Amino acid sequence: MELIHASGLAIAAGRRVLVRDISFTLHPGQVLALLGPNGTGKSTLFRTLLGLTPAAAGTIRLQGASLPLPRRAIAARLALVPQAMQAAFPWTVRDFVLMGRTMHLSGFAAPGKADHAAATAALEEIGLLSHAERLVTRLSGGERQLVLIARALAQNAPALLMDEPSSALDFANRERLADLMERLARRRLGLMFSTHDPAQAARLASEVLTIDRSGTARLGPVADQLAPARLAALYEMPEEAVRRGLGNLLR
Repeated sequence: MELIHASGLAIAAGRRVLVRDISFTLHPGQVLALLGPNGTGKSTLFRTLLGLTPAAAGTIRLQGASLPLPRRAIAARLALVPQAMQAAFPWTVRDFVLMGRTMHLSGFAAPGKADHAAATAALEEIGLLSHAERLVTRLSGGERQLVLIARALAQNAPALLMDEPSSALDFANRERLADLMERLARRRLGLMFSTHDPAQAARLASEVLTIDRSGTARLGPVADQLAPARLAALYEMPEEAVRRGLGNLLR
């Protein structure tokens, strides 16, 4: 089964095309890493896959259904973990995670037992059930990021897009996140995540999609995509500097 299939996809910001000819497939249990310099369109790609930004060209299929699709149909197939929480209102952690259940509710119906059970399970999964009644505005940056992951898990979609999910996490929580992603992949969820850390991609992913500053996308096995020469070209830096930065990853 193909959870996400993109073919000949071009993504744009307004009228400016950022990347052309993106093609990849995400299967159940697969982890796909997305690497590239800042400003190359990684977040825009996620927005395009979610139907929030129209594609400039090409096709996207979610579980065989082609975009555009109704919002509820997309939410049933694909969940997003954004880079940061935009939470000005002091929701409790539980109520915030319950927002991931919106697509399961009809009209203005209140969350039911199944929705509360899904939220509880998601908080248990990330190890923050003890924080359920805290206000999200009182959480640390790392805790907020984990709560965003819980909200996406509560949605119960078969595929997750994770936009730099470890950017606000300390070492312990990065390890917790890596363990979580490995567990989710074993449960046959499909995961696509952006990162600036080649070591994270090497640990978690089976394939890597790169986007460079020229708007060129390349898909390939981890070993090929994370080769020092390839990373040097991607980030426009000396290969020796890449080798120093990779350190133990090359040993």
